[in-house]
Amino acid sequence: MSEDYIAILVVSLDECFYPFSLKMREDEDERQAMFTSTLEDPELFVSYLKTFLPRFGCFFCTVGTTKVDPLEVPLFYQEQSQSLVKVSAIGPMAKVYLRYGSTKLLGPQFGDPAVRNYAVSVLENLSNEEICSFLVQLVQALQYEPRIESALLQFLVNKASVDQSLGYYLYWHIKAGLEVAFFAVKLQFAMNEFRKTCKSHVMTALSKQEKLVLSLANIARGIRQVKQKAERQKQLISLLSELESFESVALPVDPRCEVNGLELTKCKYMDSKKLPLWLVFKNTDRSVEEHTYIIFKTGDDLRQDILTLEMFSLMNKTWLRHNLDMKMTIYSCVATGDSSGMLQVVWNSETLSNICKASGGGVAVFKEDTLINWLMHETQTGENYKGALDNFTRSCAGYCVATCLLGIGDRHNDNIMLKRNGQFFHIDFGHILGHFKSKFGIKRERARFVLTPDMAFVMGGTHDPRFRSFEILCAQAFNQVRAEATKYLNLMSLMISSGLSEVSSPADVRYMHDIMLLNLPDEHAAKEFTKWIHDSLHTKSTQFNHAIHTWVHK
Repeated sequence: MSEDYIAILVVSLDECFYPFSLKMREDEDERQAMFTSTLEDPELFVSYLKTFLPRFGCFFCTVGTTKVDPLEVPLFYQEQSQSLVKVSAIGPMAKVYLRYGSTKLLGPQFGDPAVRNYAVSVLENLSNEEICSFLVQLVQALQYEPRIESALLQFLVNKASVDQSLGYYLYWHIKAGLEVAFFAVKLQFAMNEFRKTCKSHVMTALSKQEKLVLSLANIARGIRQVKQKAERQKQLISLLSELESFESVALPVDPRCEVNGLELTKCKYMDSKKLPLWLVFKNTDRSVEEHTYIIFKTGDDLRQDILTLEMFSLMNKTWLRHNLDMKMTIYSCVATGDSSGMLQVVWNSETLSNICKASGGGVAVFKEDTLINWLMHETQTGENYKGALDNFTRSCAGYCVATCLLGIGDRHNDNIMLKRNGQFFHIDFGHILGHFKSKFGIKRERARFVLTPDMAFVMGGTHDPRFRSFEILCAQAFNQVRAEATKYLNLMSLMISSGLSEVSSPADVRYMHDIMLLNLPDEHAAKEFTKWIHDSLHTKSTQFNHAIHTWVHK
């Protein structure tokens, strides 16, 4: 007898959980015997996984070789000839362990419906907020389904039918993916199923969103045809005047916010290559004093920005679960097509480039006191200033770790911002996973992350207790993400076939795996990251890049 079986394992190693797939045949007695006997011997089991599973081309990642409790090793297999799922050796907490690990089972290497259905059953234990936090990957996973109808699709449309905000985001994720030709058929079916189950008032709201997005896209493309700057602004206001007031509509970038017009005097185009629109909307609820500010882009694929911001958000949640508040600024971003989308504007903030321009231009990049003088001016009172220094220290540490782990490039000072309350943050993520920019074959970005002397000066300099606090925060944040490495690697791996040029192969995800230093214990990893802090601080090319950018974009 030689029936095929498929086995799925989720192995606990150093509190990380790894799924594996393995095909076996009943007549291979040695393999079957080895497989079953190792469940009773944890150390042999780990050895077996390391030596045997890789021969089957399985994704294998380890954080160590600590003892594995057999009760924490879920195992199930499908007897394909009878379409019967048999379950054995399932520990009582198996589904909790799989919360994010199950996303691996939704990848392209797992084609068996029983396996994929099991992964979806695990997702049922997550809240809608948690589902939203990696919705882009779940939409991507629809494209790996062997059948056009699937448990995953049904799960998503059911969630969307009861949670309106989740439904809005799901709609736009599917809409953006429809323009990737390879997966269009499956996503078109998904869109049809979404429309069937969606409540009529939600579809009416989405139709109004589509109409607004289409109008804005036409305006954005139209002004790019105008070469003279003065004429371009006049043309923009003329075209926007047709949208000065309209029926109340929820913005795709924030479904909770309804707007019904534009504040034309505050709208403009931005001076970058694709001329994105800076739009100021009037809120339907007039009791809200502040207008709603967004940036509308065409010509750029914002799905990579969405992925990066999603990873930032997940890291932030990891840190907060461990009572580590890194004061992250996670703004909203939605792709409305494969080359258009909306971004939330972070109010009361300024780019480091503009701060330098106001302090003397490119030369201010090399002054230690440029940033601290700006913060002192903006905070006014001593108590606010003290809080701003703490916000800066924490947020700078958070973004040093996050941008390092994601290998984010093109980090000039127009892509880094500072809020008036001291929170430091990054924007515009066109280059990730080590795809750093170069000029004439020379690597322009040589530091692992941006940390310059004026930033260190805000924290008192390298000998100050505040800077030591910054180093400790970095080490803690780095190790906490490493402890959940599988979650981040699994979610990133699901994006390999998404059409994103910088997440297109296992080698891209490997960058993130390698930078996590998973072969090192926490203490050694912390020391290595501290070394990176000082290496980055003394990388002079970072300041020169900032100065050149400031001079060029006066």
